[in-house]
Amino acid sequence: MNVERITATLADVTKHQWRDSRVANRIKAAIEKHKRDAVTRDDQSTAKWLWCLETILYIQQEYLRTFEELQGGHYHKAWCTLEKVEIACGFLDRHFHSEDDRYKTDFIVRHTERYQTLYPYHLFYSPALLNAVSVARSCPSGIRVAI
Repeated sequence: MNVERITATLADVTKHQWRDSRVANRIKAAIEKHKRDAVTRDDQSTAKWLWCLETILYIQQEYLRTFEELQGGHYHKAWCTLEKVEIACGFLDRHFHSEDDRYKTDFIVRHTERYQTLYPYHLFYSPALLNAVSVARSCPSGIRVAI
């Protein structure tokens, strides 16, 4: 699969043609091969572009996986997947910007934030972590220690 076909496939995320894991694996393998070749040729700009495509594929797959997890009632797992998407988008944002949102990454960033507000971070933390300040038992005079 050549790079032009990969970019066209990733740009057409609404068709979800790569949701079949075999297709996604072929895309990922092709990206990795082209990236290795670019690194071997010391073509850093092409290698960077291919890393961006690889990250876009990951973001799209994980974002869509979130909905499968929600439909299956795996809310905590879905929330964790959205967190992975958010982190990957942050990495990608430093290296890639699309004026026309061709790969729907801006859409994904916007909606990831919206879905995360439905389940704020504190809902999935241990109650012990919610107690931000505690009195030190070794010092009864009331010195407070941040946890």
